[in-house]
Order: sequence, then structure tokens, then C-alpha cells
Amino acid sequence: MWALGLLCGCPAPDAPPTVEGIVIPPGPVTMGSPETEPCRDPDEQGALVKHLGHGLRIDAHEVTHEHFRATMGYDPSFFALDCANCPVESVTLHEAMAYCAARARAHGRRACYACEGTGAETRCRPAVDAQTSCDDRLPTPTEWLRVIHATGAAVAVEQCMSREPKLDPVAWYKVNGGGRPHPVGTLVGNGGVYDLWGNVYEWTTPFEVPDAWGRVQGGSWYHNAHHARRGHALEVPTTQRLSYVGFRCVRGEGAP
Repeated sequence: MWALGLLCGCPAPDAPPTVEGIVIPPGPVTMGSPETEPCRDPDEQGALVKHLGHGLRIDAHEVTHEHFRATMGYDPSFFALDCANCPVESVTLHEAMAYCAARARAHGRRACYACEGTGAETRCRPAVDAQTSCDDRLPTPTEWLRVIHATGAAVAVEQCMSREPKLDPVAWYKVNGGGRPHPVGTLVGNGGVYDLWGNVYEWTTPFEVPDAWGRVQGGSWYHNAHHARRGHALEVPTTQRLSYVGFRCVRGEGAP
């Protein structure tokens, strides 16, 4: 059925994915890239290994249309009508933060963000200081890279603008994506976490919310193979809707 879905250009139906979190322990974080790495962006920093001193629990899947609609009551996505289990996209940074906060409150947890407004007019700010425990938020760029390191998800991309055989099993990108997102969790995962590469870029943010520009990581269905590299990220306006940008939430390591 999935092969038929690819042939017809539409995603195959799938069972609704769970939002079980995967625990990522404290440990090393590989940032940047060696100067000799193929497909390296000229502005990437050199390879550097740091240590993340806290663990986290990250969603196994990118947030889907189904979960976003159920929590927020609307769907801003460009591809909103025919695939409930595809990742929600065209969400601003603030809408992604508002979803994480609403999910925290729905489960009786302390929200990390206080948000006002609706839809594209949503604006969020931290609800607690950086030393206060809270749950259901966007990962920081360093935390996202820690997930890549801990799950062994880094891909040695060598075919920058064409088909990359090592990427095909784990990522929907420009060559195999068929011009659209796909249901989450349908390709091979890493350590129980799916679609870290491709499908949609994912919002990351420091605790202090950026004013104008935010960071997305992981590549997407719209982009070439070299965007699905550990050292690559895009800076995009925090209030812009892009059909290749979605997100997933993280929680404290001990969160249920």
C-alpha cells in the first residue's frame, strides 16, 4: 500500500502515531563540521564536541496535523487536507511554542511558555526563568544536536545535490519526497526517534525567544541531501509560514 501511495503521489493511510517520548541521557554533543566534510556550507563552524549536562525526553515523531488540530483547534498547514498523520507545517515559531505549552497544560504539567493571540498573530514568551523546571517546549539547537549524537542519526552525505543512497532509508528529501511531506514514522528511525532528517525542518530555539529570526534543523522534503547534515541549519523569520517547517517538543527527562 505504501508503494502504491508513492506511485500515485499521495501518502498512504497509516495508524495514528503515538507521541511517546524517547529519553536522551546527558552526554557529548557534536557541533559544526570538519573543514574537509563534503557538502559543507562555507559559514559552518568547525567541528567541536561539547557536553550537555542534562537529559531530556523528545517526541518520537514530528507533531502531526491530527495532534495539532486536536490541541489547537485549527491547522495552518499548506498540506492540511489529506494526511492527518503527516507532520504539521507552515507553523510559525510562536505557534509551535503555543502548541507545546497547550500540551503541557492539558497533561497537568507546568508550561514553559505564556502565549497570547491566535494563529499567525500568536506571540509567546518564557513563563518561567531558565532555572525553573517546566515541560513541553521546543528543543534548543544544542539539545537537538545531542539527540542526533545519542541516536547515531548523523549521515555522511556525499551526494550534495542528487540522490544520496545513505539518506534514502531515513529521510524524505527532494529526490524521494515527491514534492510534499509524508506520514511520520514510515522510514527507518534512529534509537526510536523518526524523521530527524527530512520530511520537515524542525524549529529549535534558545530559552530566550528570538525577536526576528529563528533556527530550523534537519532538512525537508523540499531540500537537497546536503541540508540533511548535522552541521547545517537555516535561519528563518520567526513569524513566517513555510510548508517545509514543522517541529517536535521535548520535556524533562523524568516527565511522564
